[in-house]
Amino acid sequence: MSMDKFNSHSKSNKISTLFLVLSNLVPLVGVIFYSWGAMDVLILYWAENLVIGFYHFIKMLAAPFGKYEGPRQLSDRLARGIVTGFFAIHYAGFCLAHGFFIFFLNGYYGQPISPLFLSISLLALLVSHGVSLINNYFGQKEYLKTTTQELLFAPYKRIVIMHIVVMLGGIATLVLSLPTAAVVVLVILKINLDLKAHRTEHKNDTVFLTSSKPVATELKK
Repeated sequence: MSMDKFNSHSKSNKISTLFLVLSNLVPLVGVIFYSWGAMDVLILYWAENLVIGFYHFIKMLAAPFGKYEGPRQLSDRLARGIVTGFFAIHYAGFCLAHGFFIFFLNGYYGQPISPLFLSISLLALLVSHGVSLINNYFGQKEYLKTTTQELLFAPYKRIVIMHIVVMLGGIATLVLSLPTAAVVVLVILKINLDLKAHRTEHKNDTVFLTSSKPVATELKK
């Protein structure tokens, strides 16, 4: 692994981490200065699932399919399309169930939502995840270090635990009518969980970069 390649990867990862932190600070501004409540935060983090799913769909289409032992007439491209389509269906079901629960809570507690700032916060998250996709996944050629099969259930590893913690904190804030400070703590907690997930997702990159044989090359053997 050349030093230039390592430095390039390090710089790319720092840029995506910076955008991740900045995008997560936007809802913190909403809580502190625009009277955001726990429900605004919960709806935003649910909407972020849609952003994650959208970019993950692109990742799956860009990666090689993986080892395949089915009918030879089924091309790699078609197999990749079928698996990616299956991901879209089950991930949409996950988001639908999660969203139903969130909006049920909103209807029960009847907290007003701030559409404008919610849109701004979501746009910031969209940009952040997009920067990570361009810088890390395509810029560092991470799509050659994984497969569509490996990516099929990958998003759940990042979002399930994080959203369980955030939702429990948000529900506790709503039920106990906790002050704004509790919502601030909730947002800070989510930022830390996001950073940990981001580092975990890219922790093996240096190992991949030391190898001259990416997954895509190995699959062709």
